[in-house]
Amino acid sequence: MKKVVVLLLFFSFFLVVDGVVFGQGSNLGQGTSERVQQKLFSPQPSGNATQNQNQVKTQNKGEEVQIQVENREQESEDGLQENQENNIVPRSENAREHMSAVAAKVEELLTTDIASGGIGERVRKVAQEQKEAQQQIQSHFQKIESRSGVLKFIVGPDFKALGSMQKVVEENQLRIQELTQLKNQLTNQSEIDKLQEVIQALMDQNTALQDRINLEEKSTSLFGWLFKLFAR
Repeated sequence: MKKVVVLLLFFSFFLVVDGVVFGQGSNLGQGTSERVQQKLFSPQPSGNATQNQNQVKTQNKGEEVQIQVENREQESEDGLQENQENNIVPRSENAREHMSAVAAKVEELLTTDIASGGIGERVRKVAQEQKEAQQQIQSHFQKIESRSGVLKFIVGPDFKALGSMQKVVEENQLRIQELTQLKNQLTNQSEIDKLQEVIQALMDQNTALQDRINLEEKSTSLFGWLFKLFAR
């Protein structure tokens, strides 16, 4: 009888323990199964999708770099154009001052007797030629200055006026040489000094005009090279 009771108790204990263990194992298995299903059926980026994402990122990065480069080029171009304009203004004023100085000195030379005889006549002849040249310089200078900034950026400066100005500058240099030779033939110190003032004014004017010509020819433009060919 006791043996039967012990067997019943042992059998009952076995059933209880087996039920608990089985229940926990079932829950554990169900959790594992759910995780496996999530892993299997959750959307994962395919190889093509990943490649497309990388391409989009690369394209966006390339566009950002291109925009930065274009912005820097535009800033550089704007800075260059602004720098050229800042250089032109003071050089224009400098050229005008020297042109006025030469005109005054030449007029003074025409109204003052410089020696008598052949030397004086040659001096006045050169002075008269220079007076006419000053009118040409003024005309060419106005044409160069009248070219607006927008038009200059598209077609370049007035190359025809620049060429005419260059020719006058070269003729001025010849007159400077002739006046220097005449000055060396004078004996009166006052006349020598007066002629030297005219020569120095002409030299300063030539330097200012040549400087302006060089600056205009170096100005940035889209089709300036083409219009320069037609201006020759």
